[in-house]
Amino acid sequence: MSPYIMSTSDLILRVFVDSIPILPEFSTQIRRIEVESQVNLPSSCEIEFTDPDLTIPMECGLDIGNFVEVRAVTGDDAAGEAIFFGQVETLEIQFENSGGKLSVVRAYDASHRLLHGQKTMGYPMMSYSEVAEAVGAEHAIVTEAVPHPVVHEMVVQANETYWDFLVRLAKEIGYVVNVAINPLTGTPALHFGPTMPAETAPPSISIDPSPLSFSIGDDRIINLEASVSGSGITAASSARGWDQSLGLPSLGEAPTMSDTSLNTVLPEELGAELGGVNQFVRLENLTGNEAATEAASEGLAARLSGAYANIEIEMRGNPSIMPNRAISLADAGLLTGEYTITSSIHTFAPNLTGYRTSLVCSGLEDRTLAGLQDSAVTSSKLTGVYSAVVTDTEDPEAMGRVLLSFPWLSETYVSPWARVVQPGAGQMLGWQILPEPTDEVLVAFENGQLNSPYVIGGLYSQDRRGAIPFGEIVQGAPMIRAYTSRDGHQLIFNDSPENTSLTIQTTLGASCMVRLSPETGIEIITLEEQPIVITSASDVTVNSEGAVLVNASDVTINGEGDVSVSAEGALELSSTGELSIAASSVNVEASGDISLVAPAVDVSGGIVNLGA
Repeated sequence: MSPYIMSTSDLILRVFVDSIPILPEFSTQIRRIEVESQVNLPSSCEIEFTDPDLTIPMECGLDIGNFVEVRAVTGDDAAGEAIFFGQVETLEIQFENSGGKLSVVRAYDASHRLLHGQKTMGYPMMSYSEVAEAVGAEHAIVTEAVPHPVVHEMVVQANETYWDFLVRLAKEIGYVVNVAINPLTGTPALHFGPTMPAETAPPSISIDPSPLSFSIGDDRIINLEASVSGSGITAASSARGWDQSLGLPSLGEAPTMSDTSLNTVLPEELGAELGGVNQFVRLENLTGNEAATEAASEGLAARLSGAYANIEIEMRGNPSIMPNRAISLADAGLLTGEYTITSSIHTFAPNLTGYRTSLVCSGLEDRTLAGLQDSAVTSSKLTGVYSAVVTDTEDPEAMGRVLLSFPWLSETYVSPWARVVQPGAGQMLGWQILPEPTDEVLVAFENGQLNSPYVIGGLYSQDRRGAIPFGEIVQGAPMIRAYTSRDGHQLIFNDSPENTSLTIQTTLGASCMVRLSPETGIEIITLEEQPIVITSASDVTVNSEGAVLVNASDVTINGEGDVSVSAEGALELSSTGELSIAASSVNVEASGDISLVAPAVDVSGGIVNLGA
């Protein structure tokens, strides 16, 4: 037997407060009840009372914040089937000349808790389903999340309500979000998962009839419109992204196949016939790796394909008609088949039409394909550049990335690892300069997405100044360009007319310095007794077209082999002290005269030979 109530003429809608039906003196004043539900939207309930004294909502306990339940009941089944459970959010009064004073109560299901306020935060190393479970737990909502295999480095809620955030995630991967009601207990649960496949619909012809199977001419149906269209459909859908770890594009593709509409017309065939080889390409949200791109392609294909068929039925009251349930339709020509319900409206007007139900089966989106363009995009794109503060530079993958905070946006949110723009970066090329923790930096976002930041430069401020005062750097025009490391090591380009030079120095010039100047040449200076050492594994040659001058307190020349001193002109050795020449043997030879001049000359030896 079916667990659902069959549509009958004596079905009515009844209002319960704290599981107790409101008193007959109030229920008889109900002019209209309307319960509207749709995937990816909160369900709403509007109750309208004829109320001359404008007191009924308060008298029957329908104050703002109180819980209300609506059930479809019959005389034989006073408990009936729940179609709504939610919380009163709005009270309104109206006046009509013909109808008098009216009190209107509006309530929303449990998902309304996810619509109060916007927030920015990150969920590291989680799938979208795990994020949905975390959000549901935070708001004390029972959550049924169907697992999804793709785990993301960081899932970012970008200044969105929790509801908009979950809907965006769901649409990206072809899931839906809605609060489903247990028809017997009325217990709500947040559903995050794929749509109910249309093939799960009950058969249109069965010994045991179902409230979810229909045929053209069915006496339950008041009117019906059904259509199928290939407008805008392509045979395949594609999402795109960029894998920041690999530095490569990620491309996904999925066939346009639908499991929310099953009939004799196939959307992929329509796409191939009308669109040829063209694809529907999604660029609104760039994904971060191949797996995420494939999932986004499949989600796009599901949304696109579901829009090709549209079924609208108005019928006698049928509480079994709820979003994300499947119906079957017979005797409908090429549209005979199975369909997943997208939205439903239950209306009870006791003095007019009684209980009526309407349904729409139109896939995961509104049935206009234009709605696809921004359906899975964060509501607020960050299209400019923004200030951020570096919080960490210890990149676990050693790629030179940093973590960022955005104090103007959130006190707690920290970004995913962000790449830093490096001038001239390439394979074994370019600068490698990372900002320090607490540094202020300027950030841009790939495709305007908060989860894809890039650091494009550092910033000075009143409290964070450069090592060289800008008053010295700018003298009518920028004269000095400099880079300073944390320990004060500097590379300084000085273009001032009186001191044009390139200087490399340590500790802000307090220890070692190399200065290259077109005016004074090359200077190598140490200021705190640091030695200057030149080491070479091969020859060292000093060439000068002028003089070479070496001044020092002591000069020592050591050679492990021969030492040769030669000159094309005169060679002079002079000293105000002694001159000592010591060797195993000494040869003095001249092609001309040798002259020794001194007050006295001593020549001594074992044998002394003097000859000509």
